[in-house]
Amino acid sequence: QSHKTITMGKRNGRKQAEEQKQPEPDPEPDYTFEAPSTPKVLFYTIFLPLILLVWYGKGITPPDDPNYTIDGSRNDALQQQHHPSSGGGRRNDAVNLTPTVSPNAASRPTVSGVSSSAKMSHGAGGFNNPSGKRPQSTHQRGHIPERAQVDGKIAMLRKNVDEQPFNVKSLIELANNLRNRNTIYAEGGIDDKEVIWCYDRAIALLKDTKNQAAQMGAKDQVALVDTFLCMTTYYLGLVWSGSDMYEDAIKVFSEAQNYKCQPDEYINIIMKRGYAYMIMGDYENAVKDYFEMYKLDKDRFLHEGLGTVVRIAESKADVIPGGWNWIVNVVEKDLRRITHELDSAYETSLRELAAKKLQKMHLALWTYHDKITKDRDNAWKHLEQSQYFKQVYTMSLPEMEIEHSRGLKEIFNVDFIQKIKGAGNMSRMPIFIVGFPRSGTTLLERVLDAHPQVAGLGENSIMNGKVGSIRSQLQDSYKRGWSYVHQVITTIGNEVVTSMEKRWDNIVDSRFRDGEDSNEVKPTRIIDKLNTNHRNVGFIHMLFPNALIIHAARNPMDSVFSAYKHDFNVEFPMPDGSTKNFDNMCRMDTAVEVYQVYRDIMDHWESVMPGRIMHVRYEELVHDLEGVAKAVIAAAGLTWHDEILNFHLRKQAVNTWSSTQVRKGINTKGIDTWKKYEAQLEPMLEMLGDYIDYDLTTSHYTPIKENF
Repeated sequence: QSHKTITMGKRNGRKQAEEQKQPEPDPEPDYTFEAPSTPKVLFYTIFLPLILLVWYGKGITPPDDPNYTIDGSRNDALQQQHHPSSGGGRRNDAVNLTPTVSPNAASRPTVSGVSSSAKMSHGAGGFNNPSGKRPQSTHQRGHIPERAQVDGKIAMLRKNVDEQPFNVKSLIELANNLRNRNTIYAEGGIDDKEVIWCYDRAIALLKDTKNQAAQMGAKDQVALVDTFLCMTTYYLGLVWSGSDMYEDAIKVFSEAQNYKCQPDEYINIIMKRGYAYMIMGDYENAVKDYFEMYKLDKDRFLHEGLGTVVRIAESKADVIPGGWNWIVNVVEKDLRRITHELDSAYETSLRELAAKKLQKMHLALWTYHDKITKDRDNAWKHLEQSQYFKQVYTMSLPEMEIEHSRGLKEIFNVDFIQKIKGAGNMSRMPIFIVGFPRSGTTLLERVLDAHPQVAGLGENSIMNGKVGSIRSQLQDSYKRGWSYVHQVITTIGNEVVTSMEKRWDNIVDSRFRDGEDSNEVKPTRIIDKLNTNHRNVGFIHMLFPNALIIHAARNPMDSVFSAYKHDFNVEFPMPDGSTKNFDNMCRMDTAVEVYQVYRDIMDHWESVMPGRIMHVRYEELVHDLEGVAKAVIAAAGLTWHDEILNFHLRKQAVNTWSSTQVRKGINTKGIDTWKKYEAQLEPMLEMLGDYIDYDLTTSHYTPIKENF
């Protein structure tokens, strides 16, 4: 196919958000709950109270802050995925509590110094692990020079835990560093089992400490340990929710709520639990948590909780006391006050905080008028206001997409595709779903996941997190010839498959612990879904020449408009160590530019690998679910099952912006939605230019018998 020239959208008046260096982090707390070899009574009556009182007296509490990284510096990791930021959605909550005092090797505990409850590590939400041993990942990661220090520190921490298995500080520090590494390098949670084991064991040790202190009547010490139990249990809940295991997260957050929590921590807990309830479709309990959040901290609710309540209202407004009227009253009552906050704020951080509130508030009013009153003019006014305020604290970088696409096309040409023929993992187990945001990828994943031999892993793309490592290893291997390059490609492909299987095993372990059927059938197909993986189709083909790659496509105007009106963003690290919110979709011109890049790279893949990708048209899927679903199942090399058509009735977490919509099943309401605002979207029509049409239809795909 011919290569289209990307028509750059106009950028007149692009607002440059101010940048401000983040303040230095507070001193980090010291987790030194070590049981010395001396009798327990000395530990509980002297050493522990002193440590806790010193820690607590300093006013230092482990922060629920994404800016605390592995080396203790303040620098956010770039999220690799577009996840919803509103209402406590999944975000980078990984923290590191590096001790200010080195652990005393001379006081390493013995098994006899800790009760049986701690030995077996039966804390909140732990995996079924009767051996009590730390489950360590044996997965070999590719060498990336800048992460050598990260891996080295984790190796040291693992050694500390192995040598001092009852040291709470070591357990929590290892868990936090593993979480940070997963966030920074987007590894799909392959270390989650080990992280959960560490938190679980630390919780058991803290419970043991609390019980001993209670027996001695040390009420102050009981209260202090309770505070740390709240914090650590909350972190455990974040791991479960970050792994899309929301039922487990709800149980753990509920346990954390029972401890003595600091006010902000308590709000974190009910907010995260409310979000987990929403993802699971339990809207009633979700609303209860968000209403409590509103009562405790109204301003925080406006920028962290309101968005989720609006999503619930879109699906089932009657579960909200007062329904839409309550939402509108909450917003309109404080709209003028928050606007004044923004106008009078001199500090960038205060301006951005006020802008975040206003963005969520106007977005709520946009949804209300769009869905309920049908007042298109008023709705559009609030949508524009919402996007205006978002640009106060958010930046758009379509140039990065353009440069990235250009580089991929230079690498993955016809000659390169031929040279890598015969390399890679030949398994057909992975299924990759790609597409532009809001193009039907979530719906497609749910349909496939309804097959008994298929498992969807949610938005934790294993493949996406490997791209940096793949590039680094390939660059090193070129010097040794193509034969060695083939070996490296095959090895990486094997590693990705192992990571997918490990992720599935973690999910199964969770189900077994809850008493579900232990005869779970191991899937023969595992879905790796992430919209932005359309950029990585070349890498996917290189590693898995026989894997099914499905591209979900939708009407261009519906795609871009739907992405434009939704609240996507990630946190982007700046050179000075601060962070900025990043979203290419909050401006009409940049949203169009990114769409043009997406179309251009998809055209490229089709030109160098014709027929390699199965295309599924969203409009055809919703009009003919059975016909398209059967074609997709056949392309995956699987037999048809009629229960696939009832995919929306299955109990499953759906952690994307489409979650409340997918639960309703198939409908055609998403077709031609842009036409309601055709007059307002005239600039978008003009910017799209040659990309205004997309004549792609669902393709008849034959499973590959040999390398392309």
